[in-house]
Amino acid sequence: MAHKIVQSIQQMLSLNWEVELKHIYREENHCADRLANLAFILHKGIVVFDVCPDGIREQTL
Repeated sequence: MAHKIVQSIQQMLSLNWEVELKHIYREENHCADRLANLAFILHKGIVVFDVCPDGIREQTL
């Protein structure tokens, strides 16, 4: 599974985009931490949110 994600990231990076990747620890980014926790209960694959998921906005303000 992780290998497929890496391949998808590599494909996106090969497009004609200007991309900057930066590592931020989950403890320092509450929104990313909540999204990572959601990954355990969501279906496998890529999930795109049209609106901020419940519980994330309140935690990050």
